[in-house]
Amino acid sequence: MQKPKRLSQIIKHALVGVIAVILAVLLKPHSAKAQEQFETSYDITYQVNQQGETTVTQKIKIENLEEDILATTYSVTVKQMDIYDISGSDTAGNLEINTKRDSEQGTIALSTELNEKVIGKGRANELTITYKTKDLANKVGNIWNINLPRTANVDEVKKYDVALKVPDSFGPVIFISPNPKNEDNEGTLKVFKYSKEELSGKSITAAFGSNQYLNFKLNYHLENPAVLPGKQEIALPPSIKGQQEVYYEKLTPRPESIRFDKDGNVMAIYKIKPNSDLQIELVGTAKTFAKQINPEYGGKMAELPDAIVKTYTQDQIYWEVEAPKIQEIAEELFDPDENVAENAQNAYGYVTENLEYNYDVVKEDFIERQGALGAITREEPWACMEFTDLFIALTRAMGIPARELNGYAFSNTEDLAPVSVDLKSGDMLHAWAEFYDPNFGWVPVDPTWGSTSKIDYFTKLDTNHMAFVVKGVSSEYPFPAGSYRTDPDEKQVNIDFAEQQRDFTPRVEIDKKITWNPLKLFANKRKYEIKHLEGPVLKNLSDTGKDLLPFEKRVIYLDKNADEITYQDYNNVTGIIPLKMAD
Repeated sequence: MQKPKRLSQIIKHALVGVIAVILAVLLKPHSAKAQEQFETSYDITYQVNQQGETTVTQKIKIENLEEDILATTYSVTVKQMDIYDISGSDTAGNLEINTKRDSEQGTIALSTELNEKVIGKGRANELTITYKTKDLANKVGNIWNINLPRTANVDEVKKYDVALKVPDSFGPVIFISPNPKNEDNEGTLKVFKYSKEELSGKSITAAFGSNQYLNFKLNYHLENPAVLPGKQEIALPPSIKGQQEVYYEKLTPRPESIRFDKDGNVMAIYKIKPNSDLQIELVGTAKTFAKQINPEYGGKMAELPDAIVKTYTQDQIYWEVEAPKIQEIAEELFDPDENVAENAQNAYGYVTENLEYNYDVVKEDFIERQGALGAITREEPWACMEFTDLFIALTRAMGIPARELNGYAFSNTEDLAPVSVDLKSGDMLHAWAEFYDPNFGWVPVDPTWGSTSKIDYFTKLDTNHMAFVVKGVSSEYPFPAGSYRTDPDEKQVNIDFAEQQRDFTPRVEIDKKITWNPLKLFANKRKYEIKHLEGPVLKNLSDTGKDLLPFEKRVIYLDKNADEITYQDYNNVTGIIPLKMAD
């Protein structure tokens, strides 16, 4: 009988690209030959405790596919993630885990000699590796964010099962992606289970909690160097259906007038004296929502509303829709058999795969915007503006409405989720995009963070984005808060996570007026003047079709027997203001 060969085979499980937010897991057998010699199965559990510490338990089964081979060594390489309390065991007892840290590469290599050497076709080694980390779950404001490893080459293993266990105290699911195979409860834990079919090439990302609340104080500095009085306007952070609602608490000084623009921005108009300047302060709270979609359920291209298509598919400076190169790429990406969301996802994939982010951009005092065409004709790393501009130009060239959002994005892991414009004053601005789908409405996406983090920022966006302005009619205007400055060192943006949820019930002052209009008197209508003291925008007052903007006053007529004023918020939830408070 021929003596069996002793083949020392290393099975590698590498965790790559981790800084608190994302991990990319690459399952790479030592060689192509090893794939023919061994079949590997994984059963991995991520159990998060109430403090955000995660215990990772990997159960590995390595089955021999040939008679004369055996596995003797197992190794795990963890990159840019701190792990501790490392232990291991196999069927013969505890394993001695050797660790090797490489600070230059940001890796921790774990390796162990198996106690039991199993030889023979169909026989298997079974071992367990356990460690803890605080880098998979983090709390931002009121929201817990979970980001687990992306599994690459998962199709090369026999089985890859993952269970995510999260405390009930984290709150309800805001979003979880991809959709788990099944959900269950285990005592005080929510359990989400996945198999390799759900995880192929994907990372598990989830958010738990209610809405995020952001307190803000924004300053605007206007100047009029002319010899005559002039009018200027500023954009206040807008409410956006399904994404954010804004409570306006104080605007000092009060504007001369206030209006909506065509993109839904709230514009405050000021009259400024000759050769003078004006300092304006806005204080309030934003409530942000997460939105998750399944592109398979998107609407058809033919269902896009004509008015929205006409407005939001136009060629603009920085969105060079009609440029031959943009048209060429859009034509290659567009699939007539796919719906709106799926085609927009094609554009998102192109941007995230072909543009490189410039991490040195925050060192610049001034960043020249290159636009979509510049992003594809020049090979260099870019800021968030180019990622956003290219996505908008490509989707518009496909006939899909798209627009830009500028604002604030909180990130505690800037290597993976960078804030692209860090002004000298310390103000941080970011740009991301939206596309319009007939079934989903406006859908926010962040191609910059999708590229840098490899997290899916197409099917869902977190609650850490707050829009200051919407740009769709123009690619250049209005300007976001933080850009109305005369001194480059002047700090204009202050945002903190609110410790408590804010009541968004508006404060108004209602005065009953004398009704002189004979038609209104004949119709038994009474006249009321409503002053908006603070709160959100009040839409469709008592079904009149009229809106009440922040710090505005408006006259409406109500039935003589009416005892309340109704309104809708930006998510179409009805609110009530009793008329008994009227004078």
